[in-house]
Amino acid sequence: MGHFARRAIVTDGLVFQADAANGLGDNVTNVKNIVTPTETGSFENGASVVDNAYTFDGTDDHIVFDYVDSIHDLSSTDFTLEAWFVATDFDESRAIISKDTFGVNFDWCIQIASATSISIYTAGTAQSVVATVPTMVGGVPYLVDITSDGGDINIMLNGVIYQTTTMAITNASQIQLTIGCFSYNNPNGVFLGKIPIVRIYHSALSEIEALQNYEATKHRFI
Repeated sequence: MGHFARRAIVTDGLVFQADAANGLGDNVTNVKNIVTPTETGSFENGASVVDNAYTFDGTDDHIVFDYVDSIHDLSSTDFTLEAWFVATDFDESRAIISKDTFGVNFDWCIQIASATSISIYTAGTAQSVVATVPTMVGGVPYLVDITSDGGDINIMLNGVIYQTTTMAITNASQIQLTIGCFSYNNPNGVFLGKIPIVRIYHSALSEIEALQNYEATKHRFI
């Protein structure tokens, strides 16, 4: 019986990738953006790597990257925010990735609001896009994608679109990016569980491309 080659992830437009299994950074005190290794994030308050995944305690663990205009400003470009995550539970609203200043200058995020709800919010226009998704289960890996194509927002889970609408994104917070929580100086919405991979694209992945990324990496988790 022949063997089929596994398709690679989409790389066109990829500007940021943090992958706990890639070996960049020491995975003890810091993590690097694979695409631009000079961009280094720091582990805060006990965030760590366990089983090739960034692991967060739901209390104060998070990862911090300093703001880089050419990477984190999504206000004037098509974009995709993508992450694999394994939540311990869905009892509280929690953040996977966020760019904001303690909720004041809130530009964008991936928010897992509940077992059936994923959203993105921007404070500049006080707007949010919320997708109702099939019930997610604690301990199960999922791939989330939030894309903007000319301001048309799509929210996808495991390569399937569950919400489409229009929303502009701001760039008021130019301080830092956090993985595993909301906000700059008072972390909240801290993730409880594991986030193995986070990606940012300056392009909007199609549903087919999001599914390609899902199929290309799911063998690591499922």
